[in-house]
Amino acid sequence: LLAFRAGGEDDERAAKLAEEAWAANEHVPAILAGTKPPVPSKEGYITMGGPDEATDYVTECGPAWHNTPGAIAWLTKAVAILPPKRRTRPATH
Repeated sequence: LLAFRAGGEDDERAAKLAEEAWAANEHVPAILAGTKPPVPSKEGYITMGGPDEATDYVTECGPAWHNTPGAIAWLTKAVAILPPKRRTRPATH
């Protein structure tokens, strides 16, 4: 968000940081945009990279995104062009 605020929607550094953030948790943009419902953590545990972690982030940082004109639209557009994340299956022995 800070890189977007500093450089605007055409800032390559901001786009790269958005890509890295999406790689860590792909659920944040959709929850920020309201296209995916928040998923509260269960029993106080948060799943790294999960929708509950994204919900926690949006709860804490969402107001800053919503108070930055164009930020959420830029983020959702920036991650929409990224290839789908590769899903891994648990190893079976």
